Amino acid sequence: MRIRRFFFLFAIASAILLCGRPLYGQIDTVQSKMSADSAAAVQAGADSYVMSCWEGFDYSRFNHLDMDAESEIISNAERLENKLAVYFWVLKMASDSVAQISVNKLMDNVAASCGRGEYRTGYDKVMEAAERYFYTPDSPYYSEKRLLLFLNHKIGRTDIDEIERARSKYLVYMIRRNPVGYAAENFDYYDVDGNLQEFWDLFWRYTIHITKPACNGSGDGTVEYKYEKTLASSPVLVVFFTSDCRDCRKGIKALKEAAVIQDLVKDKKLRVLAICTEGNLSSVSSLIPKDWIAGSDRGFIARNRLYVIRHSPSVYLMDGEATVLLRDASVSEALDFLLEK
Repeated sequence: MRIRRFFFLFAIASAILLCGRPLYGQIDTVQSKMSADSAAAVQAGADSYVMSCWEGFDYSRFNHLDMDAESEIISNAERLENKLAVYFWVLKMASDSVAQISVNKLMDNVAASCGRGEYRTGYDKVMEAAERYFYTPDSPYYSEKRLLLFLNHKIGRTDIDEIERARSKYLVYMIRRNPVGYAAENFDYYDVDGNLQEFWDLFWRYTIHITKPACNGSGDGTVEYKYEKTLASSPVLVVFFTSDCRDCRKGIKALKEAAVIQDLVKDKKLRVLAICTEGNLSSVSSLIPKDWIAGSDRGFIARNRLYVIRHSPSVYLMDGEATVLLRDASVSEALDFLLEK
């Protein structure tokens, strides 16, 4: 175990020494070195690293994290971002409890060392870096759980005003919308005929049974009904798009031409709901297959901030009980997910 842990730390140390552009695009170099290690050893090494990597560090250096200054400062900033990038990457592997302690310790020290001022401080720059690494959809670091550690630290600060904390609060709110494993939010939409529909109605079937029929010459002439509610069985793939988005048109085309989508829809094992969140649905209705459900939310989702939509298009997958299986995914991610299933 000690040898494995040492190997882990050696790989991390090697990554820190990487020169040139920030490690953001070089993480595969480190990943390949760790592929043979066990999960337990990786987590143990990660816990050790994130708790010790900033010891003796001059936290005020984060004030110079920008790369828009003179060449010498640019070089220093690149090395600093490389170190920060390695920390972010290893932070994903650390245990949740240790990650929480490490982030709080780091951000407390950065806040104490970088002060407050008219311009962005080192604290602001580390926060921006955390968002860039952990919240960019295509980032290999992507981890909303780890970003929450940084956001909650800023929200909990009492020495900054509400305006500065507003974005962090907004991001926390959106991250907690429709997480995987929880029931999807309901929303209204209009079908191609202009009829108002509810998203949740796709998951429930209502059967009406007459329990007391009206009979001539008997009773009071009223009819009593019993409504039986049953779950639909097939999952729903939701595609959020805008009508004037070129990438959305390409994405819809890729989905409708994908064999896995065609086969699942044909076998009634999947339903596809295409929701136009901005623009005119009629202008793209010809792109949507007849066996899909098409609709427009007319801005309902954006007004009520119900779903995170950062891809163009953004794809969600819900099982037959409206539980989120895939959240804010790209078309390629959605197809890969369905193929694996």
